[in-house]
Amino acid sequence: MVAVAVTLAVTASGASSRPDYSAWQWFNHYYENPQPDLFVESMFELSRNGHFEQPYQISVALGFITSLLRQNPDRVDEWLLYCRALPERHQRLVFAALWYAGHPKGTEILQTYAETTENPRLRTLLEGLLASSSSFDQAQVNTSLSLHVQWGVFLATGDQAPLQAIFAAVGDNHQIPLQLRWQLMQDAARHERVRDYCEQLAEHEPGLLGEVMRTVLLEHAAAAPRF
Repeated sequence: MVAVAVTLAVTASGASSRPDYSAWQWFNHYYENPQPDLFVESMFELSRNGHFEQPYQISVALGFITSLLRQNPDRVDEWLLYCRALPERHQRLVFAALWYAGHPKGTEILQTYAETTENPRLRTLLEGLLASSSSFDQAQVNTSLSLHVQWGVFLATGDQAPLQAIFAAVGDNHQIPLQLRWQLMQDAARHERVRDYCEQLAEHEPGLLGEVMRTVLLEHAAAAPRF
């Protein structure tokens, strides 16, 4: 236990001491340069600086971490060992991501943690997860939460599938507040891969879907520096 604590202390301080390191950059542009070795120190840095407390960032992180656990099933035991030192709220995030990742040993791992944890709130969460369906793949973008979950999947994978889900829903889904849809489009416009996706389809998509794609391109053009 002492060795783990020392390792965590070094990990947590190492991220902030390297001038070229940014946990925010790692998280928001992971798909451009995947670095799973930075998972633990990035989680502690993001936890410490309040990133997960920002609006909807827990939902984004759920999609993101679920995707990373799927991509790195051999790292799950190691990552969970370290993440048990995170604050309870962020431990819950990692455990939920493990459940939705569909890891072969996910049920066994969660059962073991539920049986051994001394935290009654964490035990209740774990038991609730085990009693629920882990139908993450079937999640549709029909709420603000699912919108941000799919954005997290994109940040981790760079795949078109979450973009398709987002754009299919964001144009005319009035269950998702307009302000949130607009903010996500502004964030999306910063990503070259999103802009490429929009450029490929914007002229061929009718109605509101095409309008949303063209809005992304206009947002990027408005923000681009002029010389």
